[in-house]
Amino acid sequence: MSRQHCIGYLNPNSDAPDCEFYGRIITLQLDLALRLEPTTRRSDSAPTHTVYSRSLSGQAVAIGAAWLRHQKRHDSGAPFLSLSIDDPSLPHTLNVAAFKDDSGKWPILWRRRVDPASSDK
Repeated sequence: MSRQHCIGYLNPNSDAPDCEFYGRIITLQLDLALRLEPTTRRSDSAPTHTVYSRSLSGQAVAIGAAWLRHQKRHDSGAPFLSLSIDDPSLPHTLNVAAFKDDSGKWPILWRRRVDPASSDK
């Protein structure tokens, strides 16, 4: 069981599958401006994008990777982005997903996994 929360949005700069995305993740402790830049893939399992943000001094810093994938549920084949964000300043890796909505934005969803045994209490 899990609960999903929207913690930000991504906006593509075009409709091309290898486009850049710009967006933001905002939580109680994070306010990250994001840029996803397409990468040259060396294998099918390699990321499709590198995730960048800005340091406090304004420098671009690579903070993760993203994979453009397609949903298998209900045979929709709809595209989504799986993002893994990590930095020494974070206590844990942030794994999130972004799904294209009807407006063309890509809401970033985070979910906390809930132990089924603890949800019975």
